[in-house]
Amino acid sequence: MTGDFRARRSLSALWLALTLGVPIALSAQAVSNTDLGDKTLEQLMNIEITSVSRTEQKLSRTPAAVYVITQEDIQRSGATNIPDLLRMVPGVQVAQVDANRWAISVRGFNDIYSNKVLVLIDGRTVYTPGFSGVFWDQIDVPLDTIDRIEVVRGPGGSVWGANAVNGVINIITNRAQDTQGGRVVVGAGSAQTADDEFRYGGRAGQRGYYRIFGHYISYGDLPTAQGVSGDDGWRMGHEGMRADWNLSGSDSVTLEADVFETQQGQTLLEDQNGTLATGTGTVGDSGGDFLVRWNHHLKGGSETKLQIYNNSYSRTDTAMRETENTVDVDFQQQLGPESRQDIVWGAGYRSTYNSLTNQSRMAPGIVNNVLGYAIAFQPPQRTLNLFSAFLQDEIALDKSLSLTLGAKVEHNAFTGFEDEPSVRLAWVPSGSQTIWFAASKAVRQPSRLDSDLQVNFQPTPLGNGLALTEQLLGNPNLESETMRDVETGYRLVPNNRVSADLTAFYSSY
Repeated sequence: MTGDFRARRSLSALWLALTLGVPIALSAQAVSNTDLGDKTLEQLMNIEITSVSRTEQKLSRTPAAVYVITQEDIQRSGATNIPDLLRMVPGVQVAQVDANRWAISVRGFNDIYSNKVLVLIDGRTVYTPGFSGVFWDQIDVPLDTIDRIEVVRGPGGSVWGANAVNGVINIITNRAQDTQGGRVVVGAGSAQTADDEFRYGGRAGQRGYYRIFGHYISYGDLPTAQGVSGDDGWRMGHEGMRADWNLSGSDSVTLEADVFETQQGQTLLEDQNGTLATGTGTVGDSGGDFLVRWNHHLKGGSETKLQIYNNSYSRTDTAMRETENTVDVDFQQQLGPESRQDIVWGAGYRSTYNSLTNQSRMAPGIVNNVLGYAIAFQPPQRTLNLFSAFLQDEIALDKSLSLTLGAKVEHNAFTGFEDEPSVRLAWVPSGSQTIWFAASKAVRQPSRLDSDLQVNFQPTPLGNGLALTEQLLGNPNLESETMRDVETGYRLVPNNRVSADLTAFYSSY
C-alpha cells in the first residue's frame, strides 16, 4: 500500500475532528474500574450477559458455556487485535495463517473458511453468504472502545438462527458517554509496524453523547519457511462514530456508522505455461455499515427493541471481485417479567445482494484459472432473503431452579423453512455454584460456495477427435447441515479471585 493511503486516512480523521470543532487532548489509557478482582462474590455471580437469551441474564442463571472478555482483560492482555484476544477463551481455536488471514472456530472444524460460528458486532452479523464465514481482515474494532466480548461455546440457533452452530462471538462496544474526552495513540513494533488511533467523545445536545474515531493499522510481511518474504503485508484504515440519545425516561436511540479500506498481499499458485508456480497478488477491500437501534422500556420491566442496519463491502481476492450489500431489520420484545416467567420474542428480515464477478480476461463469471481449472459462480449475482421469528420462555420452577424453552423458525433462500429448538435447565444450589443442562438443535444453511460453484476442467483428448469434458457443480438442492447437541456444565466461583467452569458436550452432525 502506498503512503497516500495512510496519509489520506490520518488527514480524514483530523479533518473530521476540526470540522466538528472539538478539542484534541492527549490521554494515557485509564485503568478500568471493572476489575473483577474488586467485585464481591455476589457481584461476580450477577454479572449480566446478553448473548445466550438476547436479553440481560445473570451469569449465575445462564445455562450455557459462556466466557466474557472484559475491558480489564483487554487492557492486561497485550493483544492488539480481536483474533489475538480470542486466544484466551477456552474452547476457541485461533490460528494465524499469514499476516492478514486467521482461522478461528469454536469446538473444532478450524479453517480459514470456518462456517459454524456466528460473529456479531453490537448485534450486527458480519459473516458473508459466499461461504458462511468471516473475513477477519475486515473486522476492526478499536480495543479501547470494547465494553466486553461474550463468547458462547455451543449452539445458539434458538435465538440467533442459522450458522450459530458451534458458538457465538458477540463484540459489544461501550456507550458513547463512557468514552468522553480525547485520546491519541501511536504504536509501532516489529510485526505490527503501525497502530495509530484518534478518538474523541463529547455531548450531542442535552440528552446525547457521541464519539468519533480514526484507526490505522499496518502489519509487515511474514517470512516463509525458507526465510523469504511472504508478500502478505496488511494495511487498514477505519473511521467510525457512535451516538447515544436518551430521548425520555423510557426511550433511547443508538446510531453507529463505519467505513474501512484495506490492502494486503497474498501468495498465489498460478499456471505458468503448464507449470505450477508461485506468484504474488493483492487483496483490495473497502466497505461500510450504518446501524440505528431504538429501545423502549415499559412499566413492569417490558422492553421493546427495533434495530435496522445496512452493511456493504467490495472485495477483490484471487482475481475475483465480490460485492455485497445487506439490509437487516430486527424486532424484539421482552414481555413484563412475571414472578415465574420471562418471555422474549422477535422477528426479523434480511436481504443480501451478493455478486461474484470476473476480474481477469477469462470467460464471464470465471474468477480464477489454475492448471486448467476454471472456477466460476453461476449465477454471478443473487439476492438472498431470510425471514425469521423466535420465542423463548424462561420459567422459574423455584428460587434455585429455572427452565428455558425456546425455538427459532427461519425461511432461507437455499432450503426454505428450518427450525432450531432448545431446552435448558439451570440449578443454583448456592450463591457460588451453578449446575446446568441443555439440549439443542442448530443448522448451518448452505452458502453460495455449496450451491453455485462451477469448476470447468481442461478437456482431456481421447483420440479420434473425441475429448472428455468434466465439470464439478455445486448442488442447488443441498440440505442444511444439522447439529444436535447435548451439554452439561458446572460453574463454581468460591471467591473473587478463583473460578472454575467445567463443560461436557456431545454433538452429532
